[in-house]
Amino acid sequence: MSALSLQPCPGAYCARLNSSNGWSSCGPCPAGHRSDQGFCRPCDQPASAYMWLYLGFMALIPVLCNMIFLSRSRGHKRLLLLAGLCALESVLAALASVLVFPPRGSPYLTVCGVNNLSDWYPVFFNPDQGAATDRPAFEAASCAHEVVYPLYSIVLTYYAFCVLFLLLMRPVAYRLLGGSRRYVLYAPMFLYPLLALLHSISGGLLYFAFPYLLLLCTLLSHAVFLLCQIDPEQPAAQTSAKWMLCNTLLKPLTVLLLLVHWLFLGVAVFSIVAAKPADEASGARWVVAAVPLPYLLFVATLRFSHPDAAYMAGDYEENAELRGG
Repeated sequence: MSALSLQPCPGAYCARLNSSNGWSSCGPCPAGHRSDQGFCRPCDQPASAYMWLYLGFMALIPVLCNMIFLSRSRGHKRLLLLAGLCALESVLAALASVLVFPPRGSPYLTVCGVNNLSDWYPVFFNPDQGAATDRPAFEAASCAHEVVYPLYSIVLTYYAFCVLFLLLMRPVAYRLLGGSRRYVLYAPMFLYPLLALLHSISGGLLYFAFPYLLLLCTLLSHAVFLLCQIDPEQPAAQTSAKWMLCNTLLKPLTVLLLLVHWLFLGVAVFSIVAAKPADEASGARWVVAAVPLPYLLFVATLRFSHPDAAYMAGDYEENAELRGG
């Protein structure tokens, strides 16, 4: 039977699969396929830059949470070693996750693509059970499947590999380093189920919103970081733009943290640009070069953000009210 003579499948995600026995009845597509106009098509598109950035963002969340737990460890040297161990676990988990998905054994991913938010939640877009398939109503099956394969399952696989490497490497670290509180090492075991639940519920929302969340959080962190470089006991007259430049650009640790903020800002801006159509994105890539602008703006307006300036402004307003009264 030809595809043209088949009755269309109801709903947006019910489809037929072409096999050696002919066309199947309407139902969910198997893994690695997505519904396309009522037929199951294999997922053979290469992952876009935006998809890789999204996966990197999801992989970064447990790393940052692990760093918060590890900050409770005693000793600067031990903290650095545990942070390196955490980074190694995440890198190994990320590599293993990519290698087990098609094309297997390759550092590339073939995806189904994402058209809209409903692709992440096909379970809410099933047609009436009686009309979903060619079978009787009491045998009707849901047409829900992973339309965005493998963006949904690869993140859950990554969390599973993180737990596996944690169980393999943390006991060794505990015996070699010693002195670390045990809950500091094993607390992330309770974190990954929560992250998996978060991804299961809001994975689609995060896919479309993560550049803006990353941009907002990085700008707030960037502002707090620069404010912490100001000594509140130092007079505002001595806190010039030149002083701020020297204070932030001549200290290795401060430069490193500043570059990390710029990296996250660049990733956020590039993700926003990458989400646009190709013809619009090509003319907007220059925006990434504006990453240092928040830092330069802070330095240029330093005399207005110094605590003394705020106190002086408050005293001026209070005196003006007294004179007016």
